[in-house]
Amino acid sequence: MLGAQQNLSAQKLQSLGDKISAVLNRSMQVARVYQCGSGGNNPSHFVAETTTGEYIGLKSSSRGGVANGDEKERLIAELASALDAPNVCKVSAITIDEIAALNGRGVNAIEWLEGGTSLDRLPAATANALKNDPSAFLRQYGEWMSFGLLFGTNDKHSGNWVWSAATSSLSMIDNEDSFQSTCGVQHLYLGIDSASSRVLLKQVGHGAGNGVELARGLAAMQQKYHDRSAQLQSILGSSSVATFASSWMRVSAADIAATVFPQLA
Repeated sequence: MLGAQQNLSAQKLQSLGDKISAVLNRSMQVARVYQCGSGGNNPSHFVAETTTGEYIGLKSSSRGGVANGDEKERLIAELASALDAPNVCKVSAITIDEIAALNGRGVNAIEWLEGGTSLDRLPAATANALKNDPSAFLRQYGEWMSFGLLFGTNDKHSGNWVWSAATSSLSMIDNEDSFQSTCGVQHLYLGIDSASSRVLLKQVGHGAGNGVELARGLAAMQQKYHDRSAQLQSILGSSSVATFASSWMRVSAADIAATVFPQLA
């Protein structure tokens, strides 16, 4: 959701575009900048709209109680990329002095999912279509849910998931509150309600109906984690959360669905 447009000169827009191009490693020009219209980081969260209609978040983590949020958000994106998670939004550190509220702060440039809308703001037609055919959504949700459990991504209400109807793509966003060892299924399941009934999924189980696709996603990500654990531990090793461990890291791909489904409601 976009808030107020910022009054930036043409020179500052050009400078900002050059900086974003450098850190994201592709050329782009910034046409407009908005303050993000909602969210816990709202005072320090802005959005650059490019001349081609893309959106790049410019966010400094300012939520109370979240330490090293900017680093954690970058780290989550790196881990997700290493695991080939669906539709990872690239995150890179950037220095911003064109926007007064971000001057002198740690800031991340974050690619937004093309055509993405947060689940709590889906148009009625999109929401209905999703419930009529939730298979692609649930497969991707299962992968992200497993990932979130592995790396303790708290605070995953429906505003922290985005869906692109045009490409049937799902991504998990706003990941600064991560690496929480107490993170459980209840911290990650709310977005499922946009496409299916958690109560029904729990009743039917992971071997029938819509549960099959959710289970496939869960197992796929869990297997990738075990196959690539050495690489992932190497990524974690040089970070501020090098000692992070989750009980979900010990769950096998064969057991993950049977572990998660009883906790869906």
